Amino acid sequence: MIYDIKVYDKDGNLKEVINGQSTFQKIYGESDAPKASKKGSFFCKYCKNTVTKTRPNMATCGSHACRNAHRLALKPPRKGTRSITCRICKTKVEVTQNRQVTCSKKCSEENNRRTSLAGARRRQKYSGVWDRKRRELACQK
Repeated sequence: MIYDIKVYDKDGNLKEVINGQSTFQKIYGESDAPKASKKGSFFCKYCKNTVTKTRPNMATCGSHACRNAHRLALKPPRKGTRSITCRICKTKVEVTQNRQVTCSKKCSEENNRRTSLAGARRRQKYSGVWDRKRRELACQK
């Protein structure tokens, strides 16, 4: 649907109304709007069936199996396993996670406890420095 075009003069008074639909048809012909792409057919590369295109960027025929195969094909493959040495018990382990540093839940809890204590010591050390600086500033005033 093409709307009418209203033309106003410099004072804001309506000067004329142009029929937008007829002007559009003079420029573009009898169609309502220019087509983006023509429908055609293509071979689904997963099931090898001929399918008519309903969208210009179709990759599969639309069946569940083909869509799933296409999704898996786009997904990068997993790197596999890597070998680590556990931070707590120093055993060698093959793991699939990219951030894993411990071998079991028990070692993971111990690792979390150690890092929490280290952070607490660090905060305590810096809080002492700040207390000293505050005291020095108070003495100078």
